[in-house]
Amino acid sequence: MNSYISYQKSEGWVWEHLALTRARGVAGNKTLLGNFESFRGSFLKSYDRDNIFKELNEMRSRISQAKSLNPWDAKVGPGRLQDIDLLSQAACLFARSVSRSTSEGLKTLCNENVLTKNEFLEIKAAAEQLWSWQIGLNILFKGQVELKNKDISHHKVPVDIFSKKTLSEVRQNLHSLSEKVNKIIDKALSAQRGN
Repeated sequence: MNSYISYQKSEGWVWEHLALTRARGVAGNKTLLGNFESFRGSFLKSYDRDNIFKELNEMRSRISQAKSLNPWDAKVGPGRLQDIDLLSQAACLFARSVSRSTSEGLKTLCNENVLTKNEFLEIKAAAEQLWSWQIGLNILFKGQVELKNKDISHHKVPVDIFSKKTLSEVRQNLHSLSEKVNKIIDKALSAQRGN
């Protein structure tokens, strides 16, 4: 545990600290788990807030360059689930919050006047919708929603779980929603440059 603590304090990368906002100890004796939780809380509450949003912007750019956008993936891509959660994690670091909740993390951005209440509510509703779509698409396609299946609108499958008549409408709605969220995230991050 001491090596881990030392590493996080002196060498840990921002992405590791973002992950720490959601981390939970899952194995070990009660003392070890308690020590982890104590470290996590004290580390997050005293976090050096310099460059969090700058680092997040750079991370988003690297993710975008490394991953091809799959129009059927509600999780990875600008304005999608991963992007929303990364913003929430950065907000937790910035606010020195120990909350593991995506919603609570985003709410701190309202408290800091980075997001308006309406933008917060839009992102929160989008996250719920995106999770529904991600689960539904994985059920429909047994986790096989790959880029090679870009044009799957001809498939005859029940899409009523998406409140749309066709898979083309689902794909268009997913695209529109993620674009809207991406604009809100870009605006929030541009407002935080230098933090």
